[in-house]
Formats: sequence, structure tokens, C-alpha cells
Amino acid sequence: MFKTVFCPRATTYTASGYRQQGASGRAFLVVNGSIELKYSKQNAAPCLTLDVVKYSRMNNLRAKPQATSKDSVPKARPMMGQSVSNRASAVRLGTQSAQIASNLPPAKQVNLRSPASVEPTPQTPSSSPEQTAPKVRWLTVDEANEGQRLDNFLLTLLKGVPKSRIYRMVREGEVRVDKGRVSVEHRLVIGQIVRVPPVRVAQTELSHAPPLVTGQLPIVFENDDIVVVDKPVGMAVHGGSGVSHGVIERMRATRPQAKFLELVHRIDRETSGLLLIAKRRAALVHLHDQLREHSTIKKYYAIVVGSYPLRSKRIDFPLLKTTDARGERHVIVDKTGIEAATVVRGLKRWQHALGSFTLIEATLETGRTHQIRVHMASSGFPIAGDPKYGDFTLNKALEKYSHKRMFLHAFMFGFKSRENLDTLLESPFPKSFEAFAGKWPEAAKNDFVTSELSSATKPAELAKNTSTNNPPST
Repeated sequence: MFKTVFCPRATTYTASGYRQQGASGRAFLVVNGSIELKYSKQNAAPCLTLDVVKYSRMNNLRAKPQATSKDSVPKARPMMGQSVSNRASAVRLGTQSAQIASNLPPAKQVNLRSPASVEPTPQTPSSSPEQTAPKVRWLTVDEANEGQRLDNFLLTLLKGVPKSRIYRMVREGEVRVDKGRVSVEHRLVIGQIVRVPPVRVAQTELSHAPPLVTGQLPIVFENDDIVVVDKPVGMAVHGGSGVSHGVIERMRATRPQAKFLELVHRIDRETSGLLLIAKRRAALVHLHDQLREHSTIKKYYAIVVGSYPLRSKRIDFPLLKTTDARGERHVIVDKTGIEAATVVRGLKRWQHALGSFTLIEATLETGRTHQIRVHMASSGFPIAGDPKYGDFTLNKALEKYSHKRMFLHAFMFGFKSRENLDTLLESPFPKSFEAFAGKWPEAAKNDFVTSELSSATKPAELAKNTSTNNPPST
């Protein structure tokens, strides 16, 4: 009886005969149930070396008993995918293999039925499949997910699962809320039970990601609804293209017990200042409604190139998002763009070895991408250190004076709390601004605070909720 043995990749076998399986693989016909395992570099005797490639259908092959004598040569027959013209060469190869086998020293007997006869290729943990299959989960909605749409809830829970797959699960009834079918627009209510079907989530390769920095960020204000961070310059608000992690990932790492932490808004990586993070979904929705209605107060400090007038001026150039030649996001002034408005007021002017500069205060009436940066550059007063819209030659010169940042700082954010209290938060005047522009003038500070308090009839809670971190005075 002949047995069929399939040789693994990069292995050399010596036997009394073999047959060919087209271009997709090789197989041996072994006599007497024995086969000798040899490696060509260690074996000086003649042997057959096979280059084995992919052979997914080899298990379907069966060898017929064509000889009963040890000295007889098995007759080769064409295998799946082998042409008739190759039959003669297959017979010659079978005869040659028998002659080679007769000249070899006694072969070492290997148990063909034992899987240990061939050493398995080790698998790394990252490439091995999951050991346990996913199971159905029953999740109870709490305050963190109150009012959230079902599709957004599932997208956050099942990271890596395509949106089309999630929508199909909801449509086909695999996802249920309180044992009933719902649509993806359904908003969750506290106490509802969501059935999440077993789904395999793609595992992201993180071996090359830099370690997450878990140091504490400066906190300006915090209550049960929000936490306000004074974001350092150069730190992204969240991970993305070319950025492994940002403020929100760092906050989640330092507060593992927090059930809900989400960004209320965003500021550029090169911009420093106040960044609001919601601790409850109800607070996030409440603040998003105010941002959508432009009822919040958002003010920035900036240092611009040139002598800007020490008065207020409203800039309302429409802005259009585009991409440059390198595929990066770029915003331009274009009449077909969307409405954008910024109120700019000059605070202080001074002369530097590189020219004249002005400290300004910019108030956002709308919140478009790169709004202050584009409005100032289009007005002829680019922000100092701006790597995208600024004066690149001047930026290089500023670095020689140790001014290595974009001089834009979000220093004030005002909003109504869920208790309908006016809250006005401030960030201190940055040390990097003070090193370049000097201390903020006392007169300008007093005028600014007076105008803010008198421009609207704010209740007494305004002063109570205003941060005590005022900019330094002369």
C-alpha cells in the first residue's frame, strides 16, 4: 500500500517515489509507510528537494495501490491540473526517485500519523485567532449614554466594525432595545436594556505606537458636568493622522474610572488655551446646542505681524475649505464659502528687532476652521509663528529669538450651565506671550473687564463663576 504525504514549506524529504500535482504543489508516494526527513545542507547523499507552494486542495488527493513489492516502481498518473504532455516526465521522475532511494543509507523511520514528526511553525500572539468567540451582551443605559442615538452608541462600543454592518444589525433585528426592534435614530433612555449581538472587532496593531503619556494636564475648572483643560501648545486635542494620541486620550488614561469623557469643541494643535471636555452626555448635548446657536463667548489672544489699529473691527470674509497640492486641509477666503465673522481689537503695539507687532483680542461670532488665522492673514496681519498662513521667513527669524510657537491662545469661554447660570472661564496670560509682548497693560485689562460685564445683564453668578486666573498686569 502506498501512502500520500504532503511536505511542508522549506522541508526536504527522501523517499522511494513521488508524483507531481501540477504547478500548485508536490506530494510523495511513500512505500512501506516510512519516510526520511533530511535537510539538503546537512545531507551529502543524493535526495529529492521539492519547492512546495500553496496546495489548498491536496487533501482531496488519494493514492491508489499500484504496487505491492518494495522494489517495484509506482506508476505515476497525472494529478489535478497536470496536462497529458507531462505524463512521461512524471513517470521518469518516479523511476529516478526509486533509483536514488536505493542508493541512500537506511532511512530513519518517522511516524506518519504523528503530528510531532514535523515541527510546527510558531505563531505570534498577534496573528493567532481569538481563543474565545464573542458572546451576546446585554447593556443597561446609564447617565453617560442618556439621549444618545443608537447608531452612535454602537459605533462607540464596537470600534472597528464598519458602519454598514452596524446599520444592518439594527435593520435585521440583531440589536434590540428592551427586547424590541428600533431604528438607528432611536435615542436611548436611562434604564433601557440594549442587546448587542456577538461581533468580532478588528484588533488594531499598536506595537509601533509610542507610549501614551499619562501626566496630569492643567485644570482650570471642573464640576459634575465638565472639566476645562488649559491645553499646552503643540498638543493635539485627539489622535488622528500622524498623531497617536491627544488631550482626550490622555484624560481617559488618567481617569480610567470615568464612564464618559468627550470633547465639547476643538482647537488647533498649534493653539493653546481653554478646551472643554464633557463628563456627561446631557452636558455635551447642552453645550453643542449653544455652539450651534453661536450663543457662547469665545475669545483669543493673538500676536500679529504689523501695527494693527488699537480699536475694534469686524472681519466677515466668507471661508471655503480646500486642499493644497500635498493633500493637506487649507482654508481660503472665497465668496462661495460659508459665512464667518471675527471681531478684532488691538490691545498693544511695540517694535521688535524684526519689525512691528501687535497684541490683539479676537472674538469669534462663528466657529469656522482656522477662522482667526485666515481672517488675520487675509487682512494683511498674519499671526506670528503661523506655519500654514503666516510669514514663513519671519517665523524662522523668530525662532532665533526663542519664539518657537504660533501666538494664538484661547483665553476665555463663556456659556450657560444646565442650571441656567452664566459661566465665564479664563486662562492666564501665557508666559510665552509675556516674553514676547511684555505684560498685558493694566488699562486695557480694566477696559476689557468693564465692557464684558456691562455688555449684557448678567446675574451675580457671573462673577462667582469667573475664574480668578486673570492675566498679569504691569
